[in-house]
Amino acid sequence: MNRYVKKSIAIEAVKWKGFNNDEIKDFAGDNVKIEVIREGDADRGIPPCIDCSIKTLEGVMTANVGDYIIKGVNGEFYPCRSDIFEKTYLHEDEMGNISDGYHTFNELYKYRMLYNAAFFNELAKGDIKVCKSHKHHDGEECFGGGWFIVMAELPTGQISNHYENQYWELFNIPELDTAWEWDGHTPNEAADRIESYLKSN
Repeated sequence: MNRYVKKSIAIEAVKWKGFNNDEIKDFAGDNVKIEVIREGDADRGIPPCIDCSIKTLEGVMTANVGDYIIKGVNGEFYPCRSDIFEKTYLHEDEMGNISDGYHTFNELYKYRMLYNAAFFNELAKGDIKVCKSHKHHDGEECFGGGWFIVMAELPTGQISNHYENQYWELFNIPELDTAWEWDGHTPNEAADRIESYLKSN
């Protein structure tokens, strides 16, 4: 038996709470129609009866209070029951807790950061140019602030990574006011350059 993992697809969604009508309309625009069927009575604790209909690719569907209104990858809208939504999707702040069965993303990113710090610190002891900076070559703060960049000019080419400021002291390498100019390398190209450098030593 083969096992499959559902592809990770980022979507936008808003939960309909029965009273955030303006938020739903701002989100889905003309694709949603909200009508008050019966006014509520706050004094008697009776909520209003509201109909929320959504234009989907399969036709008009009704959303119940508590459902999530989802915007799909092709810009389409559709409702989803909250229990199904919460089993299927994670908020982006929780993505780091996704696991491959052995490690979470948060664990793997931390390992990568620590290995990279050890690697850069060793490079700094030799003839390889390395640096760290809170600013890119153009003088702009990395990701708007709170991050820094580390760079190395290997014989096989330039490599770089970004890390949050809490890890600044782990990189015992020269600090610059602005980093060197990025040569346009992709993550795959940086990995190939590191591999080629390791094989040449």
